[in-house]
Amino acid sequence: MKNQIKLTKRRDFKFYRSYFDVFTMLENDADKLEFVSALLDAQFTGVKPNFENNPMLNFAWNSQIHSIEQQIKGYQDKTKTILTPDKGGHEGGDKGGSVQHTTNNKQQTTNNDVLPFKQIVDHLNSTCGTNYKHTSSATKTKITARINEGFTVDDFKRVIDFKNNEWANDQKMKSFLRPETLFGTKFESYLNNAPTITAKQKSTLTFSAVQYQTEMDKKPQFRNQQVVDTYERETKGGDNG
Repeated sequence: MKNQIKLTKRRDFKFYRSYFDVFTMLENDADKLEFVSALLDAQFTGVKPNFENNPMLNFAWNSQIHSIEQQIKGYQDKTKTILTPDKGGHEGGDKGGSVQHTTNNKQQTTNNDVLPFKQIVDHLNSTCGTNYKHTSSATKTKITARINEGFTVDDFKRVIDFKNNEWANDQKMKSFLRPETLFGTKFESYLNNAPTITAKQKSTLTFSAVQYQTEMDKKPQFRNQQVVDTYERETKGGDNG
C-alpha cells in the first residue's frame, strides 16, 4: 500500500452539525475532501492544515477552529495524551516527527512559514482601515507570543473586531488600533470582553449564517453590507419559496 495507516489512540470524536453545514457550503468536491481530511487529521493526529492559498477553505476552517480545538484540548486534558502524527498520541510529551504538534506545556509551532501573520494583519487592515505590514518583526513577535499561549486566528479576529467597534469613532483611542496594542499583553483581557455567540449557538448556524452573524456583531458603519444584504435576501427568498 502506498499510504501508511496513521496510528492513533483516539477512538472517536463528535461530528458537529456545523461541520456538516460548512462541508455542504463548499462549492467543489476537492474542497470538501480537503476539509474532511483536515478535520480527521486534526482530531486524530493533532495536525492542523494551512489553507492560506485557498480563501474559501481557509474561511471554512477558521469558522470551526474554536470547536475543533476545544474538542482536541478536551481529549488531551481528559486522557493526558498528546496527539502527534507519528504515534497518534503519547503520554508525557515525547518528541514526534511532525512539524506541528501540541505539547504538555501548550507550546505551539513557531515556524514562520506556517504562522498566520498575513491572515491576521490583513484582517486588521481591512477592518480598521490601517496599513500595517505582516512582515514587521515587532508584529510577528506579538502574534507568535499569543499563538504560543494557545490563542487562535479567530481569537485575533474577535479582538480586532471588538476593539474597532469600541475605538474607531474615538479620536483619542483610534490610534491604538495597532498590533502593538491589540496583540500585546492585554490581549486575553480584550478577548474576554469581546461579545460572541456560544459554541452551541454557532453549531446550529449554516456557513452563510456564521458570516452574517459576524457582520451583525459589528457596529452598522463597519459591517460588510454586501454579506448582510445577500444573506437576508437569500433567507427571505427561501422562506417564501
